[in-house]
Amino acid sequence: MTMRELKVRAWYKPYKQMCQVESLRFDENGVYTAVLIEEPFYDRRIVEADEIVIEQFTGLKDKNGTEIYEGDVVKVEGDGEIYRVEWIRSGFGLEPRYNSPRYPVLGNVELRKKIEVIGNIHENPELLEEK
Repeated sequence: MTMRELKVRAWYKPYKQMCQVESLRFDENGVYTAVLIEEPFYDRRIVEADEIVIEQFTGLKDKNGTEIYEGDVVKVEGDGEIYRVEWIRSGFGLEPRYNSPRYPVLGNVELRKKIEVIGNIHENPELLEEK
C-alpha cells in the first residue's frame, strides 16, 4: 500500500487569501494552536488557529493535474454539475451543490478523469450558489 502525501493549505481569514502551510504546531493535547504560513510574497508569520481554515490535500489530482484539496469546488465532465470536496465518513468525497447526484468516494479512478478544479469555497463561493 502506498502512503498518501500529507499536505495542507490554509485560508488566511484576515487577508482573505490562500496560503501555504510551512509547519503546524500542536499543544500537549494534540490540538494545533498556531501555524507558520508562507504567504505568496514570501513573508512567514505565526498565526493563531482561529485566523485560518486548514484544508487537507486529498492525495489526488484532477484531469488537468491540479492537486485536489478539501474545500475545492470541482466540475464533473459529463453531468456538468458542481461539487464541493469534503471529508465524508471515511474518505474524501464530492458534496453536491443542491439536488445533484452525490459521489461519496473521490478515489474512483474513472471519476477523477472527469473532475476539474474550478475554484474553492473561499475565493469562489458564488460557484456553489443555486441557480
